[in-house]
Amino acid sequence: MVRVTTVGSGDAFGSGVRFQTCIALAVDPAAAPAVLVDSGATSLTALRQQEIDPNQIETVLVSHLHGDHFGDLPFLVLDGQFRGGTHDLTVLGPPGTRTRLELAMEILLPGSSSVPRRCAVEVVEHVNRGTLELGPLRVTAYDFQLSDLPTRNGRSGGIRLACLGEIRADLWQLGAWWADKVAAWERVVRETIAAVQAEAQRRHVMSAPPR
Repeated sequence: MVRVTTVGSGDAFGSGVRFQTCIALAVDPAAAPAVLVDSGATSLTALRQQEIDPNQIETVLVSHLHGDHFGDLPFLVLDGQFRGGTHDLTVLGPPGTRTRLELAMEILLPGSSSVPRRCAVEVVEHVNRGTLELGPLRVTAYDFQLSDLPTRNGRSGGIRLACLGEIRADLWQLGAWWADKVAAWERVVRETIAAVQAEAQRRHVMSAPPR
């Protein structure tokens, strides 16, 4: 059983006051998450809000190289550098990930891409429909047309995971795919909370002793 935590599901602009795309996976449900699918620019803050230690992350799977999907990756690397990280980090992303990460680190903190590291950072670039084994993960990356999804146009990437052969999840750019769904989900959540509160109030009134 794999435990999936939605750390962030927002777009690039903070719509709905949601953090940018970041999904945490724990292959062992009893253990802390060690895998991220995407690390948007707000992910360190979002991880800490969820009480997930960034230094426990060992693998980051990058769906595509937009800032709201990989923008916090440089800071995840630096967090391990400056806060006593103990785990090597593997980054799996599309072609160009190594260069883009180095450029981002140099822009955000000049010199940071080439300093000796406390923990190793390995960047692996996948190919379309190629399958890689990363510890307990078997990862297949593939291109797809966002026009295949409701109200979306353009081209991007997706990642398919198989964890220990037990769970398979198609992560079709979850932040983007959810964008059309979140408003409806939030309305359902609000209505559910209101109904629960109303029922709790009703029961409280019924159980109150007569005055």
